[in-house]
Amino acid sequence: MIGFFPRVKIMSQFDPINSPFWNLSQTLLWILYRDPKWIRRYQEEPDTGLGGDILYGGSFKVQNVHSAENELLQALQTGKINAIGLQNGLGDPIDIATGTWAYLIFKSIPPRAAPSGAPRKGSSMYSQLQFQSQDVKNIWPTTGGTNTDQEIEQNPHIDSISKTPSIKQQAKELKTEERYKTWQKEAKKFKRKHPNWSVTRIAESIAKMDIAKGRKADTIRRQIKNLK
Repeated sequence: MIGFFPRVKIMSQFDPINSPFWNLSQTLLWILYRDPKWIRRYQEEPDTGLGGDILYGGSFKVQNVHSAENELLQALQTGKINAIGLQNGLGDPIDIATGTWAYLIFKSIPPRAAPSGAPRKGSSMYSQLQFQSQDVKNIWPTTGGTNTDQEIEQNPHIDSISKTPSIKQQAKELKTEERYKTWQKEAKKFKRKHPNWSVTRIAESIAKMDIAKGRKADTIRRQIKNLK
């Protein structure tokens, strides 16, 4: 029993701020607060709720955790920061490719990255995520959430991330683009079947279909006016 006490003392002296890697909960806490005390509290009180679950409930519920998730996702999607994790909970940790993050979102319990939307055959989830703490601190300096011009100049990643469209915005734009393509595809079908129909008449016909999603004929006409 005596042999265990030195180990306890060493662990108590360890400062997680100096750890080369942080997990997902620690990284989100840093993005939210930019304050070392929260990283230390997480390390010292792992069984009191300062884990992944507390970020989505309890004392942290009032904080905008999802905005921190979006900031982290944007950094991952643009290659500003990298992450490692267990693919489907198996084997050794692997580097998660930048392109993979376009299809992932964060889940809370347990903290992990999982496919967005409906599950797809062959898709993977990644657990035990780890991020290089120095990269996290470089991109999100200790500014309390407000970056000065000098900090932006010293950390070009900050400005580029702040100008990156949000995940919701990107999804909305993609959905709109897909809707336009559907209209254009249907318009070509009408044109082949009715070569003499005008663009206006074709738009009016599409407006009556489910694919119109309630949009007016004039809106549809603008998207198919270059129909050939």
